[in-house]
Amino acid sequence: MQQRSLLANFVLAVTSVLPLSGFAAYPDKPIRLVVPSAAAGAPEILMRTLAT
Repeated sequence: MQQRSLLANFVLAVTSVLPLSGFAAYPDKPIRLVVPSAAAGAPEILMRTLAT
């Protein structure tokens, strides 16, 4: 029973660490924000402010 618990803890530790090595620095390319509203409207101005 203790071996099974030890193995389960080992598997959990390994699987929680492995995905971290695959991530690139975020963002690794430009992000495009699409705002479905008219130009110079309130949502567009807000998104331009948030994008910076």
